[in-house]
Amino acid sequence: MTKNSNGIIKSMVIIAEKFRVLNITEDDLIEAADAQTYLHLFENVEDFRQKGKTVYSLNELLLLILFAVLEKCNPSFTGIEDHIEANAKKYERYGLIRNGQCPAHDTIRRVLDSLDNETLRENTINAFYNYLRHLEKHVLKQGDQKHFGFDGKEMRGSGRAETTKNPKRNIAMLNVYDSCLYTALVSEPIGEKENEIPTIQRYLPHLCLKHSVLTADALHCQKKTAELISDGRGIYLLTVKDNQPLLLKEIHARFANPRIKIARYACDDRVIEIINLPNSYALRDEWKNLKSFTRMTSTKNKKKECIRYFISNTQDHRLIIDGIEQRWSIENEYHRPKDIDLHEDGWKTTSKNALKNIATLNNLALLIIHMYAAISGKIFRKAKVYVQNNPHDSINFILGTMSSQEITDKIIRELDKR
Repeated sequence: MTKNSNGIIKSMVIIAEKFRVLNITEDDLIEAADAQTYLHLFENVEDFRQKGKTVYSLNELLLLILFAVLEKCNPSFTGIEDHIEANAKKYERYGLIRNGQCPAHDTIRRVLDSLDNETLRENTINAFYNYLRHLEKHVLKQGDQKHFGFDGKEMRGSGRAETTKNPKRNIAMLNVYDSCLYTALVSEPIGEKENEIPTIQRYLPHLCLKHSVLTADALHCQKKTAELISDGRGIYLLTVKDNQPLLLKEIHARFANPRIKIARYACDDRVIEIINLPNSYALRDEWKNLKSFTRMTSTKNKKKECIRYFISNTQDHRLIIDGIEQRWSIENEYHRPKDIDLHEDGWKTTSKNALKNIATLNNLALLIIHMYAAISGKIFRKAKVYVQNNPHDSINFILGTMSSQEITDKIIRELDKR
């Protein structure tokens, strides 16, 4: 392995370990935060509606929708209305509704359809993420790397069947996931006349890629994508398949050449083989800073071997191995919980903006569960159940911790001991 390289670090795991040392309780937060802190969660989200013509503030509506999402309501506009109505007395105690008057599904639909997603994301997910990044600075040491995964996810309830008058294919959403902090930074609908490739290429220049390994499937094995990642001082680890036939042929030839040195590593049910490319390698002019080829052979399926090839702009074998291991995190830690726990595919709407806001609120809900698990010391499974049953208390617990300079200073001191 390359000297001084610690590989990809799961920052949230380390942060959670240090919070566990502090053993924060609700009593610690009494002086740190107002008992109704959660009521201000969406306060800075810009309201697009005309003043004087609304019954509910945007903050109240978004809180009601978020609570409904966290409490696993039926994933629909009418499902949210029914959930709020069924819990009207509780939400009235919280000050979110008055005189039992609940928002109608048309109001909920209009808000999600018209709300500017950028202001929603900036004032919620980005606020939590910036706090975690502040802590993460005290986690990462020399040689440590972060990991970002790119992957598309079809919103299965967003189209119309072929048997309808106006059939429409489901909308696909491109996601950018920071697996080290369990945070989805981007969920962007893909236009009907484009695919994931130009969508991610638009976002790459705006991401902080330094000290990061980026993994993606074969669709994103593109020269421009590799160039953008390399120019951003990131490390790309891209899967190579038949969509790049000449590159794949070259990789096969290199691994078949008995004179070329191949480093071989056995990792559980996988064998990973890496070839370091010479500085004069010709394809570096086409693939920015190309430095290595990797072959992974999986024996997990005893009846049939699975072989995958990768290219990268690093010769750090530890990072390549870690990147291959982490490339599934976006599926296991992100897509699967959104389907199983938040029932995201159950939403029925063809509005791209509504879907984008729904995805963002689901991303926020998932991040809240991860943050509550980290701060409370509960394992994810138990934290999920607690948050779903006590979303208001859970959000208060997180925001109270974030707003306490004393607690933040304590956790930083613990992180600096690492």
